[in-house]
Amino acid sequence: MIKKISVPGSKSVSVRAVFLAALSKSPTVLRNVLECDDTRFLMEALVRLGVGFDSLPNGNLRVSPPKVFLGNNSENFIGNAGTPARFLGALSLLTQGAFSLHGVDRMHERPFEDLFDAVRSLGVQIKFEGQTDFLPAQFTGPDKIQKNSVSVSGSVSSQFLSGLLLVAPRLPEGLTIEVTDEIKSRPYVEMTLEMLKIWGVKVEVSEDFQNFRVAPGLCSPGDFSIPADCSSASYPIAWALLSGTPLCIKNYGTRTLQGDEKFLDVAQNMGAKIHREGDTVEISPPVKLRAIGKMDFSTMPDVSMTAMTLAMLADGVSEFHGVESLRLKECDRIAAMEQGIRSLGGEIEIRGDIVTIIGRDMPWHVPTEEINSFDDHRIAMVFGILRSVLHLDFLITDEDCVSKSWPDFWLHVAEWEGALRSVSGVIVEKPPLPREIPQSGNISRGKPPLTKGGNMFLIVKKPRKSHAWQFPQGGTENGENGINTAKRELEEECGSDLRVRFNPEYWIGEYRYFFPKGFVRHKPHIRGARTRFFRAEYVQGEVKINTDELEDCAWVTKDKLPDFFEKDYWEAVQKFL
Repeated sequence: MIKKISVPGSKSVSVRAVFLAALSKSPTVLRNVLECDDTRFLMEALVRLGVGFDSLPNGNLRVSPPKVFLGNNSENFIGNAGTPARFLGALSLLTQGAFSLHGVDRMHERPFEDLFDAVRSLGVQIKFEGQTDFLPAQFTGPDKIQKNSVSVSGSVSSQFLSGLLLVAPRLPEGLTIEVTDEIKSRPYVEMTLEMLKIWGVKVEVSEDFQNFRVAPGLCSPGDFSIPADCSSASYPIAWALLSGTPLCIKNYGTRTLQGDEKFLDVAQNMGAKIHREGDTVEISPPVKLRAIGKMDFSTMPDVSMTAMTLAMLADGVSEFHGVESLRLKECDRIAAMEQGIRSLGGEIEIRGDIVTIIGRDMPWHVPTEEINSFDDHRIAMVFGILRSVLHLDFLITDEDCVSKSWPDFWLHVAEWEGALRSVSGVIVEKPPLPREIPQSGNISRGKPPLTKGGNMFLIVKKPRKSHAWQFPQGGTENGENGINTAKRELEEECGSDLRVRFNPEYWIGEYRYFFPKGFVRHKPHIRGARTRFFRAEYVQGEVKINTDELEDCAWVTKDKLPDFFEKDYWEAVQKFL
């Protein structure tokens, strides 16, 4: 049976879309923006510079640009988010006053000199708090742009060029950019150019891809949807190939704008069958993985590590070329992969910037109790896939670093493994009545006054989940669909006298979570739940709780819900109200 999943929106496209929307002259609605460290740190910095962000229904985001970017001597923490840091460095060309950027220790080791040289030549003043030409640094925007042309290196990071391209249409005369050497990760520059076109920017590019003439002026498209992240998609694809599970990615997209889309070619070369139709892609794994042979990953370095994990279990030799940029990422990814693969007993050779892996079939053993992720989301995820598929038992350090690109990655892996129970929840809402009503399911306790402040929601207190308050919910039985589960659970927990109208009859949001320690599990292998929420309107009747299922119930207004719900639960469900 084919497993159907969705993957998060593209991190690279999300960051560029948020940045371009902030540079526009009118608001933009962005759909499927990835919620991760990179977008969070970027948006927090942009807010301090004057940009407005408003959350809309269905997870959409409205971006309202300022008339003028004001530095206000703001201090901006950027974590280990390299792309936002470099884009914000380029934004100093448009900022009045000063602002500072700083991050984690690794960020203060990552290269910025080529970008700093470029913006300084255009009039930006930069002061360094530590080592020259590295973060942390303070940027003061120019009173006037000194010229309309600049040179920049592309050999260290394509993000320097992309940052300049993105701010160029807001400069009075636009900007001509000359690249002085080879551009690494060219597909990311091509992505930037495609998105500039969507925002109505005119860019002339030389045949040798070394000169770029950006005309002034850009216009918001009004509405833009982020495609799936092809780097992230490589992990479930690898899981499918290693576990032998046919897979359908429902939101892959027809125009991803990402070089990492070519990971499908890697999977196909290793024996998988690929079928694309509309926004979906289906992957049928081979009986036995073929080795890659020699392959150039210079246009898709971020998925080379996923391919390395596949190569470990493909019988034969796989040789990775064009991966030298991995040494300058969140960590030295070549060294991190070498250490991790050797820790698992794999065979890997490093000759300069060429990585060779000699693969072998299972079974595998674990000579180590821990693999170091070096606080790098991609290192953590590739070894997490191996741990899952091979049923190995080792720790991965700093597992929460996956929040950089896929915050609930481990929950998704658990779902692929079949370790999450399907649950349906019901958000029952009713308007306030002009009389006193019972606030608690225990009617004998009396009838306190109705809480004022708008519509009210039915919540229940369950004894099995640390006596926690939540919306009515329960597990799906065999052969039962989500809406039928929601209706059945509501009646079982709150009685048949309560009448509600499900409108509309499709789920409005989803919340995945792991069970707390000591929780009584439905089945031993089940480690958490995937709850899909449905909306219902109160019609009539009273709540009569089933004391075998619940301890209590209450009707409360939205502003009071945080007083009842645990923090993680409230942060997850408030977007569905």
